[in-house]
Amino acid sequence: MKRKIAAAVLAAVFIIHFLGQAGQAAEPGLLTTEQLTGEFQIEELYPFFMPIMCMAPGKWLVETVQIDAEIKEKVRSEFKQAVEGISVKLKPFPLYNNGRFLKPSVVIAPFFLTGVGRPGNTSAWYDLSRNMIVLTWHSVEDGVEGIRNDLLHEFGHWVWFNILDEVEKEEYGCIVGEPDQADLKLCEEYGVDPIFLVQEWFAEDFRVYIVGGEVKSKLGASRGDKEELARFFK
Repeated sequence: MKRKIAAAVLAAVFIIHFLGQAGQAAEPGLLTTEQLTGEFQIEELYPFFMPIMCMAPGKWLVETVQIDAEIKEKVRSEFKQAVEGISVKLKPFPLYNNGRFLKPSVVIAPFFLTGVGRPGNTSAWYDLSRNMIVLTWHSVEDGVEGIRNDLLHEFGHWVWFNILDEVEKEEYGCIVGEPDQADLKLCEEYGVDPIFLVQEWFAEDFRVYIVGGEVKSKLGASRGDKEELARFFK
């Protein structure tokens, strides 16, 4: 059963520390130098479930979803299918950078989320402060493909913040060019600060590079040359 709740939400996501592994982070002072190494593949990510909460300023329409053990198992199975084989196109990612644990948590949020007065819905987001990818039920209801598309887009944001250095970001910027007036109008329509648009392009270009297909992001992908982008992501 779903129930609709209209909520005014303040700036940050409030996450209850209920997840065990999902909330776990490295404590460099308790680890040896040998432990602060290693790599991981995207297939190793594991989804957790969280109670209702929101993000970003403004009013949001939240439809909660009642879930049980059977539904959780189904979603975890679909998540596993969604990430299978993804790393064929990707090198392993480092687990640590200067003692900081990099591997993101993935959290399944049992609600649908729509901004009041904004077009579309919010399927997923990457929470930089908690190094957490959140997938709402908009992602889950579309099954394996929905999970894969939204996960990879948000993982692209993770790459932008945690893997790319400033030189690489500048290189990507040279490939994709500057936003034009149509791009800025789209930002205004969706209430997105234009300063974040290139990062949004990167996340969607990353997703398209991995799985191909049409652009899914409401803010689109870049107009960069596909071959140049493919060389960049390799």
